[in-house]
Amino acid sequence: MLSFQNAVNTGFGSAANRERMAAAIKECRAQMGRSHMMLIDGEPEESGEWVDSRNPAHPHEVVGRVARGDALYADKAVAAAARALASWSSRSAGERAEVLRRVAALLEEQRFAFAALLVLEVGKNPVQADAEVTEAIDYCNYHAALAEHMENNRRRRNVPGEDNVLVYDPCGVCALISPWDFPLALLAGMLSAAVVSGNCAVIKPASNAPVVATRLVDLFVAADLPAGVANLVFGEGQAVGMHLAEHPGVHLVAFCGSKDHGLDVRQAAARVRPGQRHMKRIIIDAGAKNAIIIDHDVDVDEAVQGVMDSAFGFSGQKCTACSRVIVLGGVYDRFCSRLAQSAETMKIGDPCDPAVIIGPVIDDEAAQHIQACVEEGKKHAEVLFETNVASMPESGSYVRPVVFKDVDPGSDLAQEEIFGPVLSVIRADDFDEALVIANDSMYALTGGLYSRSPANIERCRREFRVGNLYINRRITGSQVDVQPYGGSKLSGDGARLGAVDYLLQYCVPRTISENTIRHGLTAVEEDPVESIA
Repeated sequence: MLSFQNAVNTGFGSAANRERMAAAIKECRAQMGRSHMMLIDGEPEESGEWVDSRNPAHPHEVVGRVARGDALYADKAVAAAARALASWSSRSAGERAEVLRRVAALLEEQRFAFAALLVLEVGKNPVQADAEVTEAIDYCNYHAALAEHMENNRRRRNVPGEDNVLVYDPCGVCALISPWDFPLALLAGMLSAAVVSGNCAVIKPASNAPVVATRLVDLFVAADLPAGVANLVFGEGQAVGMHLAEHPGVHLVAFCGSKDHGLDVRQAAARVRPGQRHMKRIIIDAGAKNAIIIDHDVDVDEAVQGVMDSAFGFSGQKCTACSRVIVLGGVYDRFCSRLAQSAETMKIGDPCDPAVIIGPVIDDEAAQHIQACVEEGKKHAEVLFETNVASMPESGSYVRPVVFKDVDPGSDLAQEEIFGPVLSVIRADDFDEALVIANDSMYALTGGLYSRSPANIERCRREFRVGNLYINRRITGSQVDVQPYGGSKLSGDGARLGAVDYLLQYCVPRTISENTIRHGLTAVEEDPVESIA
């Protein structure tokens, strides 16, 4: 039996916790602007070039400076990981698991400090940031327990005269390319899975969240992870990420990011390069265009609240966020009216305030792309709600939240990923049409249904083909082991982060069979010359 219990989020209803969060943000601000070097073979590496990571709510604030890496540093990191592999992989699962448990304990001790850094580097509000710290803690503890369980409960099928066992070896050197929307939790999930399985890693964090990655790797070092097991290289995706995907010394590539970049990584990693004697494992988590179906018999207020939470938490920048709502005709007008009223109440501003729902998007480039999509959408669909310009902050990477109605389900607005606070409402004549529209997407990450009909709930279970289906609740906020996370179609390759089979992605299985029936006995092989004498 696997022994695991989820960590608990901070309750911000407590004034004491709100004060601790405010103090942590103040302390984090006092430490901003520091320089952070790469880490290769346990040693800091400085390239001489620096890149600023800025607070998207206040772009004049430099959260930290990181050393710019390139392909040469990536090569050096791969070599360091390869050297550390034999020693690290020879340790027991229990020894490796203890490192993860120490990391989890350190994360819990520094929960407010990490949440504050997430607020300032990527613009999450304290509630969302704290939940991400919880998820990172859970991945470390879960993968520790899972690795021990796998080693202590190996599959055996012995028959008379023969012993058979299935064992799991590490893949080797893993390239981990992590995202900025969950820069702590998803990197913690990737890194903990890689190292507890006996692999060594080269981490290429998202360019928008390098300081978070640095702080996490620092915890692994503090938890006595040996030099070379986790190496950190900053740099642009093409210069470092793609180079790692192509590298013949890399055995596994784990990527989380956009669909287009994910497909590029998959194509690069799939090709066998000169000198490469293995096929790379590839784990891809990519884009989404998630839908919630609203049945005709719903409690409209409950459904609206679930859609609002799913669509606008972290300014719609979660890969699991709702971006399409498919509403049956009988309740369509009432739902739209209540949705617009609810959208009016969203607080917009500095994410340091726990009450803020809409903070900044990650940077100005993202803001410009989202706004361009909105302007194009206005040519083809009616605006149900758009935040008043006067209520928007004067500076920062902010975009106005928009809800469109009567959206054509085949339009770009309903088909293309828009990573921001933009929601499309689509009318369906009946439940059959709603399911067709919901499934008509190149993505299949998350989806939801609000319904009181047992028959429609059962149909949705069978026919709404997404990685994570949520019924009568929001479609964001998955918990490790409770709702394992992953998608299919062009959202991903089906690997379930937070599931019992996730560690298998980082392992090479081997079957060992031994004939236990002895035919004769050779105690010690003698020197044939001496025997004749």
